Amino acid sequence: MASDGGPRGEGAPSGGRDADQEESARLAEIMEVILGIARQDPARRAWVGSGEHVLDGIATGVNMLAEEVGNQLRTEGQLRARMVQAERLAAIGTLAAGVAHEINNPLGFLLANFTALDDRLVTVRALLPAPGAPGPGPGQAAGAGGLLDEIAEISRVGQAGLDRISTIVRGLGNFARIEPEAIEAVRLHEVAEQALALARQEVQFRARLVRRLEPTPPIMGDRGRLTQLLTTLLLNAARAVEGSDPEGTEPDRQEVELATGVDGGRVVARVRDSGRAIPPELRGRVFDPFFSARPRELGGGLGLSIAADVARQHGGELRLEAGAGPGSTFELSLPLDTGLVATVFRPPPSPVAAARRARILVIDDEEQLLRSYKRMLPATYEVEVALGGQAALVRLAADARWDLVVCDLLMPGVDGPAVWQWARQNAPALAGRFLFCTGGAFTERAAAFVEELRGRLLQKPVRRDRLVGAIEAALVELGPHPR
Repeated sequence: MASDGGPRGEGAPSGGRDADQEESARLAEIMEVILGIARQDPARRAWVGSGEHVLDGIATGVNMLAEEVGNQLRTEGQLRARMVQAERLAAIGTLAAGVAHEINNPLGFLLANFTALDDRLVTVRALLPAPGAPGPGPGQAAGAGGLLDEIAEISRVGQAGLDRISTIVRGLGNFARIEPEAIEAVRLHEVAEQALALARQEVQFRARLVRRLEPTPPIMGDRGRLTQLLTTLLLNAARAVEGSDPEGTEPDRQEVELATGVDGGRVVARVRDSGRAIPPELRGRVFDPFFSARPRELGGGLGLSIAADVARQHGGELRLEAGAGPGSTFELSLPLDTGLVATVFRPPPSPVAAARRARILVIDDEEQLLRSYKRMLPATYEVEVALGGQAALVRLAADARWDLVVCDLLMPGVDGPAVWQWARQNAPALAGRFLFCTGGAFTERAAAFVEELRGRLLQKPVRRDRLVGAIEAALVELGPHPR
């Protein structure tokens, strides 16, 4: 067996060395392989000669052990990845009822507001003069003005409700995401808001929820994994206070606090509970896999272990603070420079004024959404729509001279990746002019495409400012289509 990473490269030992030097060098090489195995980095291999020397047998055995350890580590890595996802799904099962409640509340006032909006529009129409009739009198105009103010308020409240639902859904999607890491500029206090939206119902019926979220500067990180980390801490805190008050008779005396801020040039988040304290003899093991200091910890005991891994992946640490009183405090501390590189496109927060009338093709399989996009985009664009991927292919075959294509990722039949693939083969100048929107990459094909894309991808629902900002950023980057 030849070496594939030994310190002396390929080939047999030099015949110019005396026997003692040869054996010392080979023993050192074998020891390097053994140390690599001990460090769980079994990539090195020792050189093996003709088999006549006793060290050939030792090197062969050590190499076989390194190969076996490498295979075992790969298997363990795959198993851990599956267990991490199972832990997420277990937490989602716990969150489901609370999330449904959180969504139902804004849905309730949205439905009520739409009913009120219909009533107000009927009244406004009644105040408007019939065609050819004289204009409204002062009283009618004043009445219509008051109604329009009320309609504007209904619209504002409705938008707030939709934003709240969007935050919850996006947080749940980030939490459950199976796709590879998406590194972007994130603010820890905004991640904390998403974690609170997910865990609020689990906490607030067990304890008083205290929110102290100070603004934090942006850092490069994985929003989904950081959301999972803080949600896990909140859910464990809820279980801790429940354990100290199993009958739930004194929820007002229990407290769970989530705080964010800046401390010594680092961004920090702390989750504190007033429940039963973790015994001192167990505090050093709380981040060990499969260990639980509390009988009702979520999932299979991997929650805090995964959370600590996420902190390390961001160049930071998660620690259990020492304290003499009741309860526990977990602190997440991250550096301003996490060492991670952005992989996610983020449009500017506000639209850029268009210098020309750009041609935009919008593709989606939801007719109402297409109509909304067309109403939403400014008149500075020439906007056309295609209902579904098949209709898009027909449209593109007839005319592929678009400045930008805004395309849904998942559509029945011909999906977004298929439309893009057609453009790459038949209209290469257009292939780099796609902006994709998605509510989640639910298929393996879509997830693989998103991983390869690593670029222009917006999460649904998309607000007008984000959509227009993304379009403008792409137009500035790409310039007009060469017609």
